[in-house]
Amino acid sequence: MKTKSAIFIILLILFTHASYAQAIKTPNGFQLRTGVNLALWLSQSENRGLEREQYILESDIENISSMGFDHIRLPIDEVQFWDDNGKIQTDAFKLLHNAIGWSLKRNLRVIVDLHIIRSHYFNAESNALWTDPKEQDKLVGLWEQLSRELKKYPTDFIAYELMNEAVADDNND
Repeated sequence: MKTKSAIFIILLILFTHASYAQAIKTPNGFQLRTGVNLALWLSQSENRGLEREQYILESDIENISSMGFDHIRLPIDEVQFWDDNGKIQTDAFKLLHNAIGWSLKRNLRVIVDLHIIRSHYFNAESNALWTDPKEQDKLVGLWEQLSRELKKYPTDFIAYELMNEAVADDNND
C-alpha cells in the first residue's frame, strides 16, 4: 500500500506540473518549447536487430535540431528494455544512449518516457500495477535501473516521464 501511495503522489506531482513545463524554467535550467515524439522505435514496435537500429539515425536527430526543435521525447517499452525475467536488454539501452548522445551534441533536451510496462497499458482491460504490490515494486525497480543508466547526463538536459497515460481500471473513475 505504501508503494501504491508513493506512486500516486509522484504521478500527481508530475501531472499537475506537466501543464506548466513550457512556461516555467526550472531551477536546474530545464525548459521545453517545441519538440518531437520519436514514436514506434523503442516503443510500440516489434522491430529488432538492424531494422530497429536503423529506424532512427544521428542524421534524424540532426534534422530535428536544424528544424528548430528544442527537445525530443523518447517513449520506451519494458518489453524492449527488459526480458520477461527482468534482464536488461543491452542492445536497446545502446540505442537509447545513442539517441541521447546525439541529442546532447545538438543541444536538444530529452524526455525519456517509460511508455508501456507489462503491468500497465492505458488501453488494457486490466492493469495489475494498481492492485499488485509486486508489480508496483517492479516499476520502482525499472526506474532504479533506468536512473542508474541515465544519471551521467546533466539534469538540465534530460527529464523523465514515469508512466504514460496512467489510468484506473474503470474508465468512469
